Amino acid sequence: MRQDALDYSLLAAREATARLGHEDACAYYLRALDIIADRGTSGAGQRIEILLELAASHERTGRSDLAAQRFGQAADASRSAGDPVGLARAALGLQTLGYRSGAQNAELLDLLREASRRLEEAGGPLALWSRVLAALARTLRHGSDQLPGAEVTQVAQRAAQLAAAANDPSALATAKLAVHDAMWIPGTAAARLPVIAEMLDAAQASGDDDRVAEAVTALAGACSSRVRMMAKVSSIECNRCTPSAGPSASRPKMGGRTGTAPVPMTSSS
Repeated sequence: MRQDALDYSLLAAREATARLGHEDACAYYLRALDIIADRGTSGAGQRIEILLELAASHERTGRSDLAAQRFGQAADASRSAGDPVGLARAALGLQTLGYRSGAQNAELLDLLREASRRLEEAGGPLALWSRVLAALARTLRHGSDQLPGAEVTQVAQRAAQLAAAANDPSALATAKLAVHDAMWIPGTAAARLPVIAEMLDAAQASGDDDRVAEAVTALAGACSSRVRMMAKVSSIECNRCTPSAGPSASRPKMGGRTGTAPVPMTSSS
């Protein structure tokens, strides 16, 4: 009987999500958690899945604080159950929530590193491992005001290698975004353009409209930077070629007579 109640709650939650009733979905997922609570370790896998879906529903309602709490619970449950995939998904969920304080950012970095390590030890899915490394690289890059160090670049490039090995264009687009972000410092537009092109190709191949939009935005930014740099260089070169104002002021004007108006041109001229 309780299994039926659990199945109905999950079905209702997913139907609510499909019709954008995210508050209702949260209520149904909470009911499912209550039903499964007395199963102990036998229901660990299903509990992790429900926590992840509940966290995503909280995020859709705009309650990032509740989403972070549930992703954290999913990470704890995955760790206890020895589930590296669940741990990785929880870490990725936390990373998508956006801004974090310094302490929260350090905790997320630790979780992403742990998830990467556990996936590697378990021989987990390459595409998922790639996404974890891409999230790690971007968190390292955007969580500091310092120029990107060697770790950021190495992690991003490893993410791209894993995505290519997995033959997963969606993961590859995500990894190429991390590579682009790792490279981004002023004056690197030309070097970033090929990476953006690869990201755009992978995003289009995967049908990921969000990644396509990000690639187009990055492409526009890089092209704009190139144009500004070329304009600056052109301006410098023009300034070098332009004679100084001092001597030119005393030169004869048109017509050969200093201080007089130029001789008008006639039809015979």
